[in-house]
Amino acid sequence: MYPSKTDSESNSLNLPEPDPMDFNSIYLGPFEDSSNEWTEEYSKLLNLKYHPRAYQIEIVRNAICNKNTIVCLPTGSGKTFIASLLIKYYYIKYRQNNPNGKFSTFFFVPRKAIRLQQAKAISNVGNLRVQMCQDDQRTDQLIDANDVTVTTPQKFVNSLKKETIRLSQINLMIFDECHNTSGGNPYCEIMKHYLCPSKQEHVAEKPMIIGLTATVSAKDSQEKKEPVEKNLISLCSKLACKNISTVCNSNNLVEIKREINRPINDQFEHVLKVQYNSYFQEYLNIYENLIKT
Repeated sequence: MYPSKTDSESNSLNLPEPDPMDFNSIYLGPFEDSSNEWTEEYSKLLNLKYHPRAYQIEIVRNAICNKNTIVCLPTGSGKTFIASLLIKYYYIKYRQNNPNGKFSTFFFVPRKAIRLQQAKAISNVGNLRVQMCQDDQRTDQLIDANDVTVTTPQKFVNSLKKETIRLSQINLMIFDECHNTSGGNPYCEIMKHYLCPSKQEHVAEKPMIIGLTATVSAKDSQEKKEPVEKNLISLCSKLACKNISTVCNSNNLVEIKREINRPINDQFEHVLKVQYNSYFQEYLNIYENLIKT
């Protein structure tokens, strides 16, 4: 069962309240290896809104085997859904071993505009209390009442610097668009607290890390000049990841190419400069007439 929320802790995003789940009745084998089939019935048992595709299950299993990992898949392949499945796996596993414990995930998004979108997407896996950190809230205000907090990295950095939140309170951190981990990006500041001895807390176990990206190209201008392999190593080292999870199964590669919506037969129309100038002049004439009236 979940603790009740006070009025001040109520879900202001109108996300569905999670149903109680008997965690001890959930067998996690299908998450962990292919010898346990992931069926439609298993998805229903987990209260998933969608049944995962074979390539998504492959990535989930790979990520669980490697713990800290970077999930690299094309745009539109469902990286957020994969991350949500991983959150649910680690959440159930934790609750099975710690019935009265507190499991906390932070899902970092680089732009405020997509916070709500990602929070709603995560709630589709069911049984998780998901909340978006709004502009007038601090991340530490949400950690006790929620299982997953969706926030910008800068909000989290502010709380770390003020010591109102500690890494020891967190079980899992997910970095959306993790290729941004370079230069002065807040992702780098979070990882300094994670990696640097001078900033580290003396805790037995650090949060697990999952990075999500559709590209491993470097953002830093200097790194762009380096070979791709070196950029991969650099990104992994910055996020304390030893593995990149991507689709390897040949059948799943066919599936992902088939399922991802991509435009076909695109046509590009070349607009002549003279034609463009006539449109622009017409716009200026209309604008001038409006001013005169």
